[in-house]
Amino acid sequence: MLEYIGKRLIQIIPVLLIVSFLIVSITRMVPGDPVRNILARKPTWNSMKNCGKSSAWISPY
Repeated sequence: MLEYIGKRLIQIIPVLLIVSFLIVSITRMVPGDPVRNILARKPTWNSMKNCGKSSAWISPY
C-alpha cells in the first residue's frame, strides 16, 4: 500500500507542473491587461507598480 501511495505522489509532480504552466500560459495569452481590470479603468502608474506585474514568464513561480 505504501509503495502505491509513493508512486502516485511521484506521478503527481509532473502533472502539477504541466497544469501550472498551462494556466500561466493561458492567462498570458488572454487579451487585455489583468492588472487594469483589477485596479480600475484608468489606473495610475504607482498603483500598477505596486500590484507587482512583471513581464517575466518565470515570475509566477
